[in-house]
Amino acid sequence: MLQKPIFQVLCVYIYKKIFLCNFLNMQQIGNIRHFIPKELGKSDIINENYSLYECFMKKKSKRHSGIIVINRQDKRAFEEEVAGLDGLVFLYTNQGIIAKIAQFLFTHSRFPSMVYGWIMHMSWSRHLIDAFVKKHHIDLDEFQKPGGGWTSFASFFERKLKNPQKRIPAFLQKDPTVAIIPADGRYLVYAHLDSSKTDFLVKGKRFHLQEFLKDEALAKEYEGGSMVVARLAPADYHRFHFSFDCTVQKTTLINGALRSVNPIATFRDPSIFWENKRYHTLLANTPFGEVLCVDVGATCVGKVFQEKSVGAQAAKGEERGRFALGGSTIVLLFKKGQVEFNQDLLDNSRIGKETLCRFGQSMCQKS
Repeated sequence: MLQKPIFQVLCVYIYKKIFLCNFLNMQQIGNIRHFIPKELGKSDIINENYSLYECFMKKKSKRHSGIIVINRQDKRAFEEEVAGLDGLVFLYTNQGIIAKIAQFLFTHSRFPSMVYGWIMHMSWSRHLIDAFVKKHHIDLDEFQKPGGGWTSFASFFERKLKNPQKRIPAFLQKDPTVAIIPADGRYLVYAHLDSSKTDFLVKGKRFHLQEFLKDEALAKEYEGGSMVVARLAPADYHRFHFSFDCTVQKTTLINGALRSVNPIATFRDPSIFWENKRYHTLLANTPFGEVLCVDVGATCVGKVFQEKSVGAQAAKGEERGRFALGGSTIVLLFKKGQVEFNQDLLDNSRIGKETLCRFGQSMCQKS
């Protein structure tokens, strides 16, 4: 029988190699973990991997995301089911050389996104729709369905609401001092950005406003202001709307990578936000001063379509644009002293929990 120190060393080696190289699934890793002495779980050598193990696994037979979201409608917390979780864990929590090469290929090359988009535009991909709808409990009665049905999964992904204005309560539509949620998604709000420096904390990580905007003068204008981060998961309605009456003053494209914006990736590396491809839209003549909207592309989302051209006027609730296939993020920046967020959004964000919201709900009011 092996002596204890030798046995521990072998366990650590096997555990790290299996986890980092992702050769086995989490159930198999869980089985091996039972052979590791209890005191070894406290060792610095495997502390990082052990925490990831606990985060992504409830049972030996099922990996889970560890992403807790609060449903705004019923106030209940739930664990988000993430599409492609195995791949995200491998790419963004893995320090192995294979994972790093794969991450570079998937995020810095347009080829994987092009291939994925090409496949999802094929007519046979429409057969994926029914299973996707059932899995994610999507209410198709809300959406326009073409006469012959959706021709591909990609066309279903860009589905339109039958009546967007129906989502907005009449009292919110009439009140110019209230801004509405612009898209279905998971929301974090930050009432006061760090006005003393160029960066501030987002979920415990440093977020660089200047790097994100790629414009030092523009970043200074929003120092001390407020920020909304809306994350759209693949199952969400992927069109976004104007939160208030405004005029489109300027649009800017910043090219970049197409990395995942899922919290599994962004919590580990928030630089994804200022490295990904994104579109800046400056909105003027609003009740909240000049508001900057940033539409962030992600894995398989290289295209963002804007419905309004520069100089166009828009009403609250009108469609502003849509994302192509995949998950995406929208960021709204308000200048200092312009808005007061709804209390439930603030409370959930303060404890690091995203709030699942629907387009048309109240988001903030004029200070």
